[in-house]
Amino acid sequence: MANAFMQISTQNTRGRGRARFLPSLFPPVRRGSAGASPSLNRPPQFSVILLCAITVIILSCSAAHAVQPLPPVMKTLIEVFPEQSGWFVEGPVGTAPGMPDDVRLFFECPRVIVPEYRKVDLAVGKVVSAEVKLTARKITRYDHKPGAPGLPGFRGVWCAGEDKTAPGFLLLTPNENRFLIWARHSYYPAFAVDSIQSKIRDAYARAVADHLTSIDYGVPTSVAPRAAERNLPSWMDLYPDTVETTPEQLARFDSALTTAAEMKFGECYGFTEAAITQDAVDRFIGGAKDTLYENLRASALQYEYGNVLTSTVKRGPVIALTRAEFDTLPPGWYIFAVDQYRRVRVARTTEPSLVKATAGQFSTSPTLSNHALLFPDQPLLAAGCFDLALRNNQRSIRTVTIWSDHFFYSSLSPSIQRDVLDRSDAVLPTLGHFFACLKEMGVMLDGVRIRKF
Repeated sequence: MANAFMQISTQNTRGRGRARFLPSLFPPVRRGSAGASPSLNRPPQFSVILLCAITVIILSCSAAHAVQPLPPVMKTLIEVFPEQSGWFVEGPVGTAPGMPDDVRLFFECPRVIVPEYRKVDLAVGKVVSAEVKLTARKITRYDHKPGAPGLPGFRGVWCAGEDKTAPGFLLLTPNENRFLIWARHSYYPAFAVDSIQSKIRDAYARAVADHLTSIDYGVPTSVAPRAAERNLPSWMDLYPDTVETTPEQLARFDSALTTAAEMKFGECYGFTEAAITQDAVDRFIGGAKDTLYENLRASALQYEYGNVLTSTVKRGPVIALTRAEFDTLPPGWYIFAVDQYRRVRVARTTEPSLVKATAGQFSTSPTLSNHALLFPDQPLLAAGCFDLALRNNQRSIRTVTIWSDHFFYSSLSPSIQRDVLDRSDAVLPTLGHFFACLKEMGVMLDGVRIRKF
């Protein structure tokens, strides 16, 4: 079998920073080879056992979702609303306890995110003109008359399906999508609290909806209503209070990242970076598990979403990655995410580093996108960053990492050191999902370098 890993210069934290070459374990490297690390000359069985041990780890952040193929209605919606033109087709938000039956359809159906409120009429027109494809039996415009049964203040457009075999879907602006997410996490849980009066609860929902609509209309002075002003619990706030990261936590997080940078996965064991061949890529693809990861920083999602939608700083767009889009990407660093339907979205960012991660800049700076906003409030199969190079008019990915403080690590974890050490090796195989999508696009990955951070 050909060597799975190519010769590279890299750093082994146990090797005092000297340049190293990563040998293949199939077949074993001859002892005494120039540059070979004796600590890596293990029998193949060791790597197999290690690989099996890592891949069976069950993380507490894993969600019990079933990975499914893209539903037919979503395929049709993507044809009518191409994501390369600024529309985005999302899966269901998901239901919540206490949700009335007459509104559950809104949370169980696909969503089309309209780029801005001025294009809602255009979106409705596209639905009407594509009636044969979409079989929308009835269109209800709550943007004209806010408030749906069981969801006060709602302003989306509901497109009912022809029958149960043709499910309906929603047309939402980004801020109407935020309202739906807020309702699921903060409004409906209030139904189970007897001390919360329904009139006050519903009035607050309308106030939140009005605030988000004002952002759609470009009113910069709009202030989010506070739940406490209505004697409601603070967890109902659109922007709930978040725990600040202390300098001590950041220091421990930095230490954990430094310690965990060394990979403990199969043939990568003991190295901080490795260049892999196509054979190794295929093994990553075959070993990727269908585990979906929830956002570890979900309480900050509305803050982050709000920063993106209200900031005057120009930022790179979210891109639904296809081969055609890949071939137009400028060189540089990108974040990527793979959703439960194995779709890939990317956004331009700056190079991730321990310094940026420690300062919290990688996820909170208003000039940067983050993984949670590539597929808002949706679980992911994989997330990370990659460095794209352009040589002789040919694009190639030089480096791929599994860095994502939203889905894999959290500086606020009660046990930061253990959190990063355990997760960083356990989630390394998730790169297989990203590699599979790129392989389907015909992107060559031979020689790509992988690392954790």
